[in-house]
Amino acid sequence: QLKSLMVLLLCGVFIFLYYTFFFAAPHFMGRYFHPIRIVALITTALVFPEVLRRWKNWGWENPLKLIVVLFVTAGIVFNLSHYIYNFTRTKTSLLYWDGVWASRHPQYKIGLTSSGTAGFMSDNIVNLDGKVNVDALRARKDHRIGKYVIESGINVLTGLDQFIIDEVKQQGIVVTPIDSFKGEGFFLLKR
Repeated sequence: QLKSLMVLLLCGVFIFLYYTFFFAAPHFMGRYFHPIRIVALITTALVFPEVLRRWKNWGWENPLKLIVVLFVTAGIVFNLSHYIYNFTRTKTSLLYWDGVWASRHPQYKIGLTSSGTAGFMSDNIVNLDGKVNVDALRARKDHRIGKYVIESGINVLTGLDQFIIDEVKQQGIVVTPIDSFKGEGFFLLKR
């Protein structure tokens, strides 16, 4: 019943179009292609027994056998090299350190442009880029993100571009640096 997988495939295509053309954030594709990965995994699991049966009948003179071996080898090398790089050589993300700081300061409600990992680590993080927070998205589209920050009860900003800080200041709010942690600045908002 492969037709039931069409929903996941269409969802993946929709996400691709949405994140590429609406959000202009194709760098998130790896993250948002999960529906297509699920389709590929299920399809591969269904096809594998037939491929294995045919594989036994193919001799090494068959070019398909060589292509399959090269493809699988390239996949293994690519994934191992990326795994080693991503989990042993890259620096810890600033979003991780934002999450650590937020979890140590539960008394604050913290606005962060791209919350990512930090939002998973601490419940007092509010996403301000609009990708996971529809209210922030509406506020950005209506050019009232500064007002949204204040109305949301956010009292600390971090990981932001100057645009949001300027928008908040236009609302009569004093923005004061209160801390820095692992290269990230934290700004207290006062009326």
